[in-house]
Amino acid sequence: MGVALVTAQRGFVASNTGYPTSASSGVVMDGSAMISVTADSGRSWQTVWRQPGVYLGWMGVTGSQVVATGMQYPTTGPGSESGSPVLLLGEAGGGNWRVVHPSVPSSYGAWGTAAVDWVSSTLAFASTAPSYTGYAGSVPQPLVVSRDGGASWTTVHLPGGTSTGGVSAMSHSTVFATGSVTKATNTCDGAVWESTDAGSRWSMLPGSCSPAPLYSVQFLNSRIGFAGGGQLPSFSQPPGRVLLGTTDGGASWTIESEQTTLSQISPPIVGLHFTTSKLGTLITGGCDPGANGPCGGHVYTTADGGHSLHRTAQMATAVSAVGSEDLWVVDFLDPQINVSYDGGQEWSTLPGLGAVGIAAISFQSGSLVLSTSAGTYISPDGGHTWVYVGPASVAGYAPPNVVTLDGESRPVDIVLAG
Repeated sequence: MGVALVTAQRGFVASNTGYPTSASSGVVMDGSAMISVTADSGRSWQTVWRQPGVYLGWMGVTGSQVVATGMQYPTTGPGSESGSPVLLLGEAGGGNWRVVHPSVPSSYGAWGTAAVDWVSSTLAFASTAPSYTGYAGSVPQPLVVSRDGGASWTTVHLPGGTSTGGVSAMSHSTVFATGSVTKATNTCDGAVWESTDAGSRWSMLPGSCSPAPLYSVQFLNSRIGFAGGGQLPSFSQPPGRVLLGTTDGGASWTIESEQTTLSQISPPIVGLHFTTSKLGTLITGGCDPGANGPCGGHVYTTADGGHSLHRTAQMATAVSAVGSEDLWVVDFLDPQINVSYDGGQEWSTLPGLGAVGIAAISFQSGSLVLSTSAGTYISPDGGHTWVYVGPASVAGYAPPNVVTLDGESRPVDIVLAG
């Protein structure tokens, strides 16, 4: 499930009516992916694209385009061993959708949840979506670049480090990326790399060294930027959440916010959306070793450049925002779209979508399995209670009985009335 907010009234939702499942000799997708658009803040919706056999894992707005990534599988057996990557490009108005089947490196196993940063008509970067950063399924998560409009992608190599998913294109030539330092020390575990030639060559910014991994980066202009990260909760060591800031284009960085109390460790900052040097929205998350994504966390807001962070009541795996007031998020506890029009102080479920569409119901290994447009659920007691098990992200994935939320694994029960 994904969201892309274009204006306060116009937005897109990507949903799936099934999930990839194992077949006799591969993986099949027994449902469809669809994209719906609203122009009246969710009161009415129109389906603008639908395709059987496609599973969409990420959606976002980049420049004047709405972009989605996912995988395509056969709809019937014998299935595909790994599926084929899909890149979906649409206009912000909702029409003229173009499907690209990109060529990606064989070592890149995370295209189904890749977030794309489009720089120009030909140049784009793709990295792991925020809620899949960390160790989701132990899948390689490199940074990749396309120079031909998304048709083919190659791996970006960071000298002295390994990509951790964060990327921000400040111009057609200047790009920033987060990475883990190969020869890490207690004071330099994660850092920011810079390229001034559209991603051909990279150098680490020494002043960006962080004692914890960095997973997200955003530059507002040539001087002001932020980088977020932190230690995953299972590592039980501070800082659990860290935000760095720069006002000189990355030459020097200061710690704007740092969580150092071991008893209150929360997931790292994996997503940044600053609209000014003071106002910003941040999401936490990231997967511990062995966890299946998405791994969500709380949505935070700041009004002072990150010096103080306000934890909202909303938990999410993805966020899309227009300005600092209008926010759409994919809720993690209940797979639905929640919205805030006051900068995260109050939240409500996006109106107009109605009940989730049930695509299929089956009986597997003693449990009822329900495939809906909002996700997949399992009932072990004949339908009295339902547990959200989430979508598949890689071939051979077995849905868990618990979800990972704020660093803890817990069941999510949905009780059906009547």
